[in-house]
Amino acid sequence: MPSLGVYKLNVNGAIFKADMPAGMGVVARDHLGSVIGALSEQVQGIVELTYIEVMAADRAIRFAAELGLLDIHLEGDALEVINEINKTEFSLSAIRHISQAISAAGASF
Repeated sequence: MPSLGVYKLNVNGAIFKADMPAGMGVVARDHLGSVIGALSEQVQGIVELTYIEVMAADRAIRFAAELGLLDIHLEGDALEVINEINKTEFSLSAIRHISQAISAAGASF
């Protein structure tokens, strides 16, 4: 659990059957584990799981700003995405443009 004043945002992305959209979800919890906000969204045209996972992380950052949260801990199950967000050196990753935006936005929290 996060400490007092820190909010944990769990993020996840999923791709459903080939003829259905991808989806992403975010759950924001306080230091007691109580849900203070949640969202889910469908996304059309995404066929790569890593891409929907990084989009979910990006949406979580924007959701935190919408909720007025100032101190957050972002948690997801896609290690490649988390590593890319935390990376400081140059990368040719296909998701680097989004992960850099997440890192930059995260600096404001």
